[in-house]
Amino acid sequence: MKTRCVFHRLGVCVLLLSGLTVSSVSVDVFPNVQQFFRGDSLSVGCADVQTDGWTVKRTLTNGNTGTCAEFGRIDGSFCVVNGLTLGASGVYWCETSSGQQSDQVSITVTDISVILDIPALPEETGSDVTLRCRVRDGSTVKAEFIKNSRTLTSVPVEEWTISVDHLSDADQYSCYVPLVGESPSSSLRVKGSGSLSGTTISVIIAVVSLVVLVLILVLLLWKKHKGDSDSSPPVDVTYADVTIAQAANRRDKHHGEAETVYAGIKTNTEGAEDVTYSHVVIKGQRSSRRNHAQSSDPDVVYSSVRPRNT
Repeated sequence: MKTRCVFHRLGVCVLLLSGLTVSSVSVDVFPNVQQFFRGDSLSVGCADVQTDGWTVKRTLTNGNTGTCAEFGRIDGSFCVVNGLTLGASGVYWCETSSGQQSDQVSITVTDISVILDIPALPEETGSDVTLRCRVRDGSTVKAEFIKNSRTLTSVPVEEWTISVDHLSDADQYSCYVPLVGESPSSSLRVKGSGSLSGTTISVIIAVVSLVVLVLILVLLLWKKHKGDSDSSPPVDVTYADVTIAQAANRRDKHHGEAETVYAGIKTNTEGAEDVTYSHVVIKGQRSSRRNHAQSSDPDVVYSSVRPRNT
């Protein structure tokens, strides 16, 4: 699965899942049972694999993990394991080269003279499952069926049917044949229960990544909109009723432009650009040298400018 960075603003790098393809990866078992006698054969297949590079893997009860090339042989879409040994007990699953995994199936190999026919693959909710007890010659025999160490039948019967509606992965089933022995215990799984498969995890990652991407895009758009709002040009403002305090010019020799100081200008609009002054009242002080005051412009101080409300 490839990733690439498409945004790097605000210190955030958004990763897009490029070329994301979620193919269906499921495991198949033949025969579809969990318990085997030592020496039996088992075939584990990868169904609905849409890409090359798949393999069957297993993790034994001792914790060792291996691929089909180490414990079996490839035959079409199946990994065939002949002559099962007691050490072959564990969980088996399919895995692609991209890391997608199927559900796991539990396999038990025993030397006991009786085994329980219980499906290895998960069952659909609402269906019924029939349990049987089998001996080494392959025939089914009457037995007492047991759930969580409690006998379900008062007398030996050929089979026992249970509903999948109220199953729990914690429930353990076995069968007991008088004068022969009791089978190993196994649980019956329902589709959708147990741990998430690799395909499901890939879908979750894709959805979460898309949600994060949308949130980042919304954040960037909000930041951009806020910046545009802050930098918008100011509106035109008209100042009215301006009072100017005038001081007499004591310098006779200067006839240039008066020095002007703006102070105390109050507006009701921030950042005015175009300003029009109207209704200006100039207050002047008498000069000791009237001819000098008339010959040059006075220094002007703008103060107490009050904007007219429009």
